[in-house]
Amino acid sequence: MGLVERIADFQKRKFPNVTVAAKLLHAQKEITEVINDPNDLVEWADVLILFLAAAHQQGLTLPQLVAAAYVKMDENERRKWAAPDADGCVHHIKEETRP
Repeated sequence: MGLVERIADFQKRKFPNVTVAAKLLHAQKEITEVINDPNDLVEWADVLILFLAAAHQQGLTLPQLVAAAYVKMDENERRKWAAPDADGCVHHIKEETRP
C-alpha cells in the first residue's frame, strides 16, 4: 500500500464524514505551526498528510498533482514577479488582457 492509499484508508476509517474543505482548513492550522517552527518535520508531515487526504477525497491522484505542478512551474518561470510585499510574499505581475 502506497502512502496516499494508506492516508486515504486511515481517513475513511477514522474520519468518514470529514469534508475536503475541513481537511484543508485543518491544514491551514498545521501550516501556522510550521510557520512558528519551520524545523519541526512532524508538522510538515501533518500538512502533507492533510493535503494528500483532501486531494484524494477530491478524486485527484499523486501523478495528476505532480503533472499539474510541472505545468504550473513552466508558467511561473515565464512570469514576471513583483518585489516582496509587507509579509515577504512575492506575487506575479498580472498581465493586461488585450481586447
